[in-house]
Amino acid sequence: MLVRVLDKNQFGAWTLFMTTTSILEVVRNGLIGNALVKFLSGAKPEEKTPIITASVTISASLSVFCVILNLIFSHYLSVMWHTPELEPMFYVHNIVTGKQIGR
Repeated sequence: MLVRVLDKNQFGAWTLFMTTTSILEVVRNGLIGNALVKFLSGAKPEEKTPIITASVTISASLSVFCVILNLIFSHYLSVMWHTPELEPMFYVHNIVTGKQIGR
């Protein structure tokens, strides 16, 4: 549907945005999800609460780190890729990610 609605440059900017944010999300979720499942599956009931607490803490820390990286590199990426519309898209993504951290 986006191919029909957007022109070639807009679709390219959307693709760059989705690729960049998807890589960040896969890395962040993969690091936490795999370790959480591994440790929870073999944990005793009294060990599960500290494991979940550690997982939430690490996930929030990684999210904050990703937001900071995104803030630092959003301008440089938009200039390097000659797509000025990317910078505000990254900022909106940071707002959404920041709201997820607060949940």
